[in-house]
Amino acid sequence: MLVESEAVSEDLLAEVLALDAEVIPTISSQIKFDPERRYRELLMTRKEGSQFLIVRKGTLLAGYIEVVLTGNKEAYVTSLQIRPEMQRTMVASDLLAQLIDFLRHIPSAIVSTQVSFINSRSIELHKHLGFHEAGSMGEYILYQTSASELIGKYSAVMERQLRTRVKDSGAEGNGKLLQVRP
Repeated sequence: MLVESEAVSEDLLAEVLALDAEVIPTISSQIKFDPERRYRELLMTRKEGSQFLIVRKGTLLAGYIEVVLTGNKEAYVTSLQIRPEMQRTMVASDLLAQLIDFLRHIPSAIVSTQVSFINSRSIELHKHLGFHEAGSMGEYILYQTSASELIGKYSAVMERQLRTRVKDSGAEGNGKLLQVRP
């Protein structure tokens, strides 16, 4: 589900803030969560046209990606959060699929994000997805990739997962796989 900035309600911001408060302290005891500061950041990025890609399990916000477009040249992923109990349950895959669909409209864009030096799981995820280290800002590593590279990497990962599922299921087939188009 894509919720555009005009439709980003106070209720959704409250859900995002609550999820951040739950997730951020689990990343590291060194990261201090300030709900008032985060709320101000959410209001600021909403004014800048942020968009939320969200996954719900029932009515519960399972995870989200917040993206800000800066013209047609850059998509800046400001946040990605998934409830701890819903990690490794396809929520990340669902969010990534939404991000890929979003980026298909701007394949020439640069996708940027920043990750705390102490968030090793996120660092590994970004490397796995083909992001390259592009510098650092204080306690954060700046990662970048092109939208087209991310789309291609995602397609390759999905194809490998499909092959693994077919192989693990023991299903016999004609050797053809579904194509995941970049």
